Amino acid sequence: MKVTHTARIATATLLVAGLTSAALTGCAGTTPSATGSSTLTLWTDALRAPALKSVSAQFQKDTGVTIKLVIKDFATVDKDFISQVPTGKGPDIIVSPQDKLGAYVQNGVVAPIQLGDSASKYAKVAIQAVTYNGNVYGLPYSIENIAMVRNTDLAPTAAKTFDDVITTGKV
Repeated sequence: MKVTHTARIATATLLVAGLTSAALTGCAGTTPSATGSSTLTLWTDALRAPALKSVSAQFQKDTGVTIKLVIKDFATVDKDFISQVPTGKGPDIIVSPQDKLGAYVQNGVVAPIQLGDSASKYAKVAIQAVTYNGNVYGLPYSIENIAMVRNTDLAPTAAKTFDDVITTGKV
């Protein structure tokens, strides 16, 4: 499938599970003129939408570009993205986990981007997470840890709070 103009725009801001003002700023320079519109549609889930409202408002103030937030079901947003982008009805920006990137590339709904000098502002592992077959496809915004492992020889009692973890680590 050929990557469409809409897919290139969506690619420019494919995000790893969320968004910050830096991510929005990443698309500010090219997207409005490329689309001829002063509104960008951003698909996100209900959990991240509240935080994105203030970021979007600041982005509009800084650039004059409006962000239209569309709440999507996190469980199906990837399938919706893959099916809607080729029709021209997909979003300009998507908040998506990086593990969906391979399917996006294979379905031709994203295109590589160049981060240029801004790449140095991100952790290397974050850039690697949005890299597929040697090409960068997204703008990372965070790094998550989904598990915590405890060495019971060093910390025999499980901590109840993160402050307890820090205290145990200092001993």
